[in-house]
Amino acid sequence: MFFKRIIFTFTFLFFIQDGFSQKLFFDSKEFDSKLFGNFVKSIEFSYPDNFVKFGFDSSEQLWFVDLKNDDIKKSEEKIKRFFYKNARVLPKENLQEWKNYNPLFSEFYPKEIPNPEKFSEFKINLLKVISSSENRDEYKPSCLILLQNFLYKASTPKEIEPQIVTIEFLDWKVRVHKKIVEPLMNIDKKIRKLALTNKEVDRFLKMPTVITGYNWREVRDNDNRSSHSWGISIDIVPKRYGSKQIYWKWTQDFYNEGWITYPIKKRWMPPEEVISIFESEGFIWGGKWDIWDNMHFEYHPEILHLSTLN
Repeated sequence: MFFKRIIFTFTFLFFIQDGFSQKLFFDSKEFDSKLFGNFVKSIEFSYPDNFVKFGFDSSEQLWFVDLKNDDIKKSEEKIKRFFYKNARVLPKENLQEWKNYNPLFSEFYPKEIPNPEKFSEFKINLLKVISSSENRDEYKPSCLILLQNFLYKASTPKEIEPQIVTIEFLDWKVRVHKKIVEPLMNIDKKIRKLALTNKEVDRFLKMPTVITGYNWREVRDNDNRSSHSWGISIDIVPKRYGSKQIYWKWTQDFYNEGWITYPIKKRWMPPEEVISIFESEGFIWGGKWDIWDNMHFEYHPEILHLSTLN
């Protein structure tokens, strides 16, 4: 999850280089206002039970959104205010360190798999820099992790463990956060129903796999938390995928920088219909990131919604 966000630390350079976003920079205030407005819409749409209100805080001179979490016992802590500052959404205690987090515009989920055959030389060189071992340990986390800590009551292993449950998903016992049980059960039902009439989905369902979920750990090669630490991600790993590649880093270990332009057709991936089912329930798929992770699904309905608005 983390690597795809880093690309967008440099995204504006890429946009300017390729001539995509001249209009975006025409009025930065207009862009800033629209980004926050779309973020509020996405949060209210994605987490209606957590959304309280949004407004302008005169003391901080910043826009804000208030969220609630009924799992928090102390009544005075059930509602938390997140301020909008420099394209970041942050609680008051983190406002001064806003530069330590990646901005909201880094949260973009494309409709299609990025085609490496169409990558510009600039983008290829950018990905080389981003994926190099000397740069990976300097990556900044998304500002959304602070919001996730509140929504999922997940600031520490001790705090989140009571929120983790074991479910049976596609015939595997998987540990996940209790708040994503319902969408995962919906996905399970939809895949099984489609498998009755779709041979490719049926093969996927019967394919020997390993499915993993919650795991409090850091991202490889840096100190940032993996999305698995919130219990909102699952990895579907086939036990056999032939000569195909499934994860950019494993491919990099064998092909060095060749992972960047590794052909889509030579990557293992779930059936397109399965990916669409996950997306319909609020999950993003790692195979649509430039730095691809084809086994990975992550619950982020707000990113899906924000990407359509932006």
